[in-house]
Amino acid sequence: MPADDEFDQPGWDDHMSQPEALRATDPAELTVTIATQGDGQAVADLGALALSKGTTPHVPFASLAEAIDNHGGRLRLPYGHGHCLTARIGTNVVGMLYAVPPIRWLEAQPATQRTHLTQALIEIELLAVSEPHRNHGAGTALLRAAEQFARRAGTQLALAKIEAGAFPTMRWYRRRGYTIAAQGEPVLFRTRFGFNSCDDGSDGYQLAVKTLQPSATVRRRAKGADSCLVVEQATQPAASEVSMTPPGLPAPSADIHAATETTSSSQGREP
Repeated sequence: MPADDEFDQPGWDDHMSQPEALRATDPAELTVTIATQGDGQAVADLGALALSKGTTPHVPFASLAEAIDNHGGRLRLPYGHGHCLTARIGTNVVGMLYAVPPIRWLEAQPATQRTHLTQALIEIELLAVSEPHRNHGAGTALLRAAEQFARRAGTQLALAKIEAGAFPTMRWYRRRGYTIAAQGEPVLFRTRFGFNSCDDGSDGYQLAVKTLQPSATVRRRAKGADSCLVVEQATQPAASEVSMTPPGLPAPSADIHAATETTSSSQGREP
């Protein structure tokens, strides 16, 4: 991880002093907090549930636990920071979520823009809940907290990559306000530098997309056999005025299916 402070920007940890925003309504007193030093092994055990064969998060998974034990849940990345949240019942960690700026997407941007674009998108790389605690709101509480912190930091979009055909996981995200892109379908959105785009990378995954800003909506626009998702702000041109030809950019980082819940086999149960 870089040793300098170039990418130290106001972020999620600036809002961690608001525990009332983190407490779930579950009667079992489920709480969501950023991971602390000493949580590494619990996070590693849970994160293993969310890994698909042959995939790794941006921080190599073998070192993720060590990084959390040494530094807590805010981890320095080449651009911005990754954040690991934990769901707890009492002192027991029963769920985890790891979210990052999409590093591969950022690396495709002009070098002078990358620092400013770290807050444009957030990618849910890992989301897992232990088997005995699924279907009780832990996954929803983790996702909601990640979205809330990212929203407060000014992030526009939350993304998750879902294995193509993992319909239970798609339904889970859709019920929480996400739009599921078709395979290869690009997502167009506006940044301070103009329109930009991302897609699933044509590697067997699909994007789940949710706008985090209340003035924006995600709409599908089709022209002939082609379609795209457009994030529209109330003050920007309508989707019909946006070119159907997105910038030719690679996918977000997304080597991880974010809510495997061990999941595609879980028949729609909540993580």
